[in-house]
Amino acid sequence: MIGLLHSKITKKCLLGVLFMLVFYCINVLHVTTNEPQHNLPFFYILSLPLLTSFFLYFKSNSLPAIIIVLACGYFQDKYQALSYLHLLSILLAAGTSTLIYYFLSEKKHANHFWYNSKPLIKISTIIFLNSLMGIFYWQVVTLKLTGEHHYNYTTIRFLVDCMLLCNSCLLGVPFFSFLFSSFQKNKRALRFITSKSFPSTNIKSLYIIFFSASILSSIYLYMYSLNLLTSFLICWYLPLLIWLGVTYSNVLMLPVWLFVSLGTTFELNKSTYGIAISNLSNSADISLFTASVLLVSSCAFIWVTFNTSRISSYVHHLKYISKLEPNTKIPSLLALKEDISRNHYSCLCLINLPEVAPLSHIYGISLRFNFITSLRSYLLAFLHHGEDFYYIQGYGVVITFKQKELNRIDVLNSKIKEFRFIWNNEVKLGLCYGIVYTNFIPEKSQVSVLIGELHKKTTISMQTGTPLLHVPAIEQDKYTMGKIRHRLQQSIDQHAFMLFVQPIVSTKDKKTYYEVLMRMKGGDGEIIFPDTFLPMASNAGLLTDLDMVIIEQTFKFMTNNNACAKQSFSINLMPSTLYNSNFLSKIKALFESYQVNPRRVIFEIIEADVFDIQIVSPLIQELRTLGCRIAIDDFGTGHSSYSRLKALDVDILKIDGSFIRNILVDEFDLHTTKSFYAAAKLKNLDVVAEFVENQKIQDMLTQLGVEWLQGYHTGKPFPIENVSTTNHNF
Repeated sequence: MIGLLHSKITKKCLLGVLFMLVFYCINVLHVTTNEPQHNLPFFYILSLPLLTSFFLYFKSNSLPAIIIVLACGYFQDKYQALSYLHLLSILLAAGTSTLIYYFLSEKKHANHFWYNSKPLIKISTIIFLNSLMGIFYWQVVTLKLTGEHHYNYTTIRFLVDCMLLCNSCLLGVPFFSFLFSSFQKNKRALRFITSKSFPSTNIKSLYIIFFSASILSSIYLYMYSLNLLTSFLICWYLPLLIWLGVTYSNVLMLPVWLFVSLGTTFELNKSTYGIAISNLSNSADISLFTASVLLVSSCAFIWVTFNTSRISSYVHHLKYISKLEPNTKIPSLLALKEDISRNHYSCLCLINLPEVAPLSHIYGISLRFNFITSLRSYLLAFLHHGEDFYYIQGYGVVITFKQKELNRIDVLNSKIKEFRFIWNNEVKLGLCYGIVYTNFIPEKSQVSVLIGELHKKTTISMQTGTPLLHVPAIEQDKYTMGKIRHRLQQSIDQHAFMLFVQPIVSTKDKKTYYEVLMRMKGGDGEIIFPDTFLPMASNAGLLTDLDMVIIEQTFKFMTNNNACAKQSFSINLMPSTLYNSNFLSKIKALFESYQVNPRRVIFEIIEADVFDIQIVSPLIQELRTLGCRIAIDDFGTGHSSYSRLKALDVDILKIDGSFIRNILVDEFDLHTTKSFYAAAKLKNLDVVAEFVENQKIQDMLTQLGVEWLQGYHTGKPFPIENVSTTNHNF
């Protein structure tokens, strides 16, 4: 490690020496090929920000380069000595201002001009103080030591020089700092530039066209029409450059504006401004105004684009943290979707951890987050480059695999079995888990659906103790779960369920009443049966709403069809409806609103759903007080059926079809049915037998004395609108 560090320092020192030698040669060449001038030389204006960036980047590594260059230029002839003095004054100004900046700023990012830490210190030292010291050292070292006349601080030339040097530092220091850092970290610089995104392809094309046109037109103007580059042209350049800097990147627009401003600086620098401020002339006035516009425009450009960059970095950071689960800082579902859209994975694995939730109830929610964090740290060593670990609350963790190896899942399973989590040095826990994986990687929009499908199958994996492969169906049903859920909500909101009825006929006479059955209409008019949408309604907590809609639709039909004014209808109630505190008040409101006789309504309650008699009994009593009849449906399917029958005051007992189906061949079913019938008669209840499928079953039940029959033999379900008017109330 120490050898590597020394190697980096040595490499940086050698690079600094090479740069300074090249710079010194160019400086000598410039001075020897140009006559000495009393104005601040243009090369000096360009060199100050360049060497300031050099000090900022190389820091103490720049000392060998400075010593060698100063030693080489000590003994020179007249012109070469002048170049040496130029270099000395630049080094003194840049070095002094950089030292002051290092002393006042944060040491961590002091060498990086693009960080936004302490911008006031940065601008005051690296820009303004640096410019003033540059003029001072140039005046002291160059003018006095060469015997030139004293530099007058009350002339227009001094003001123009100050503004030109400030403008050069303001634009040059950040630009050259980026070049220095890009030279060592070229890949990072390339990512920084290419990471900027355009709103559209048209904007990108416009940017390329304008960028190229700006460079070409500027070169043409400097070569053939330098006098056109005045404050007028600057005012036209500035808004376009600011717009492109905001839209794309100030890093790419900075060279264009730097080129424009340096060209203007070169043009202004050719004039002699030895005019006192009290004796302003037109040319001096124009030069001073142009330099002022140049500096103010550069300040505006830097301020706007740098603040835009800061906002962009904040937005980028917010996007980054939005993809992390807030408590564990682990990539979430959003990050998984983004990674799947960008990368090619061969396998996606879901690990469900059902025991984490109850453990967090005991030890606190911090256990959950520490558990997941520890598991991630443990498994990351197993993952290859480009693979990751994601935490999706409520579902578990997801792991993506890039390399398709058959034993990866088995190795993962064994590693998870070996994992132990220690909590507060007191509790040592293993994992109860289920693993389901798939080689089908969906599109970004279908990731959530796939996660739900994998989560459903983790129960099987937990039961078998082995990872389970999930293979999605090649052809999906016409109605996916999402579409059915949408259709269910729509049917509830619009009261748009299809009502069917099945007749329940009397064995004593021709009386009939009807059980209301619900269906849902699909988008193409097909019928969706309850076994498809009822589980979804239960998961969504919509069963009570569903019941109330069916009751209201039934009441509406009973009110609007006078021909069926004497017909009675039996309506099923879901368990959640029984325990809803507002159910009775809603039922009373519906009876009053539709003016339905409560004696025409029977409510069916499934016997197995009556798990709290103390709550259900008062509800039943209230409904019977209104005049409604109560039927116990599917009797015999629950435990303690007789004890519930004894405790509940109801009117009708419906024997479950599982006892009726084989009554002709199964002695147990026959005797059980007789037992149910006898118990019902002890409480003076009417008895309904379900699943009457043929005449022989009908005859057997009639012989036993059962009063009411329901089944395909006595009548199949049909739309409620087709209820015959010849039937009578029982």
